[in-house]
Amino acid sequence: MPPKASKTTVQQQHLLIARSIRSSGPKLTLEELLVASEEKVQMAEAEAAKLRSALECERQRSIELEEALDQEIGNSANLLLALSAERERSAKWYQALRVERRARQRGQARKLVLEDYIRLLQASDTAQSDELKGIKTNASKAIDTLLKVEKENSSLRNELSGALERCGEEIKSAKAKVKAVGQELRQSRVLAARLQKQCARAIAVREREVEKARQRIIKEKSVHTLLKKGVYTEETRNLIRLLVQAGCSQEYIGNVIHAIFRTAGISVVGDVSRRTVSRIVSEGYYAAQIQLGYEMQNTEGMFLYLNNSHVLIRLY
Repeated sequence: MPPKASKTTVQQQHLLIARSIRSSGPKLTLEELLVASEEKVQMAEAEAAKLRSALECERQRSIELEEALDQEIGNSANLLLALSAERERSAKWYQALRVERRARQRGQARKLVLEDYIRLLQASDTAQSDELKGIKTNASKAIDTLLKVEKENSSLRNELSGALERCGEEIKSAKAKVKAVGQELRQSRVLAARLQKQCARAIAVREREVEKARQRIIKEKSVHTLLKKGVYTEETRNLIRLLVQAGCSQEYIGNVIHAIFRTAGISVVGDVSRRTVSRIVSEGYYAAQIQLGYEMQNTEGMFLYLNNSHVLIRLY
């Protein structure tokens, strides 16, 4: 079983946000959950954008490496052509060397024949000394020519060996460059594949987080709590007063609330008794009286209607 990959910074941030949401419990509101989910989505999109840019860079680098590989292959082909040309030249030089060697052998044989002939002439007749001198001069010239040919052949052999060595070194360097470019190309392809997988995983994580946030919001919307920390909320109190004003019996206020929310597909947590309804109505009445007294205290004057007559009262 392969080892698990280490968590990225984005995943760690997601875990911290999830843990903070879990530890906060029901204290978080719907807006805070939406903000947290949007932040996670933005972070996931930023990570995906980084991965896509890195993938594009690696693709561009792989294209450049492929172009360099093609160029090195062309250079190696040119070097092979140059090597074949050098081999043809060396073959020609070797053929010329063999011809010169055979000519030297023939000259050497002629030299020996001439030396024998000279010895015979010296033994037989001293009168032909001038002719023998001429023959000796020609023989020495032939020997000098043969020596020059041997020197030229040796220089040609040295040049041929140097050219072959240079061609061998160039071919080795070209092979090493082609091998290095191939290794870099393979590494870039592996890195591109890894980046593609990371991008796909980031997209999947983002989709899962969005789905979780949507399910959480739907779940929270489908539940309505009448009480908060043991106290009826202001929305619940306003709803009870509205139903009482509409003429609903205080005995059935709780049943009516449950029926209304059930019709909307929302489950209600908590119940309202007749005594609670009467208390909430009384509290609303007293609060209205207090508000009226506060406004009467702070106003400069007011009109009162008594028996269809207007009474203006000014307060100082």
